[in-house]
Amino acid sequence: MTLDEIVRMLQASAEQHRYTNEKELQDSIGKQLTESGVPYEREAWLGEQDRIDFLLEGTCGIEVKTKGSLTEVMRQLHRYSCSPRLKSLVLLTDKRKLLILPPNMSGKPLRAVWIQTL
Repeated sequence: MTLDEIVRMLQASAEQHRYTNEKELQDSIGKQLTESGVPYEREAWLGEQDRIDFLLEGTCGIEVKTKGSLTEVMRQLHRYSCSPRLKSLVLLTDKRKLLILPPNMSGKPLRAVWIQTL
């Protein structure tokens, strides 16, 4: 799958997720990926201290955030973007304040997908 296809898939199901915390949202996304037949690794190690929530097809990282400041999230995404394992990165969040992201980070495409809180 391309980055754009991944983003479209996540956007198409953005209103279907039911959750009360980040772990439940991650579980719901994992279920969606499994049902869609998308190969992924959960809690994938990118370095000695960095684990991204999902690594799709071995190259696209998805980080799920339901809390945290923009500064904290940007710092975390920057560390992830420096990993040679990633070719692209997606932030999936229910916080509009976290949608203000550059289109690229460390030379890799970065996208944000908003999940509406229900």
